[in-house]
Amino acid sequence: MVLVVRGVAEARKWKFANMFEEDKSLRDRIRCYYKTHIQNAKKRLRTMLNHPTKRANARHLCEHLDLIEQHSVQEEIEIEVESNIKQKRRDNSKTKTTPESSQEQQQFEASPDTTEKEI
Repeated sequence: MVLVVRGVAEARKWKFANMFEEDKSLRDRIRCYYKTHIQNAKKRLRTMLNHPTKRANARHLCEHLDLIEQHSVQEEIEIEVESNIKQKRRDNSKTKTTPESSQEQQQFEASPDTTEKEI
């Protein structure tokens, strides 16, 4: 992306400020721009979903209904998969016994027999 920006700037004969002489600072600026753009888009979406009866919001939601439904289905699948994984972990933790506890159980069971024989 940095190369694209530099190429466009060179083609249009734009000059960068001194702070953008290094690629790192330009890359950081591009990253911040897109990060802010995504945050604002998420806020707009939340506002539209909170007020779906407003005419403009309803129109935009209808235009993108296929994307909303697709995202909802994917989210439901992810939630189901996560719950299945958690359930399997719970089941595994219930059925597992540690070697120490089984050895202690064997020693406990063996100890009364040995005391009876010794007496």
